[in-house]
Amino acid sequence: MKKRTRRLLLRKYAVILLLFTLSLLYLYFSDWLFGYGMGYIRYIRTTCSILPRRSWLRQSCCCVC
Repeated sequence: MKKRTRRLLLRKYAVILLLFTLSLLYLYFSDWLFGYGMGYIRYIRTTCSILPRRSWLRQSCCCVC
């Protein structure tokens, strides 16, 4: 792999990681700001109530349902 290609890929993944982190921080901040509490996102993530019981998506997601 060329040096330039490697540098571009590293930059791309660094930007993706930065945007993911910022969006997660934004969600936690907005939950705190509007009074839901810091654990509300964890509650939403773990319920998975919109997915059917035996869905392949439910089995592959990181939720503990």
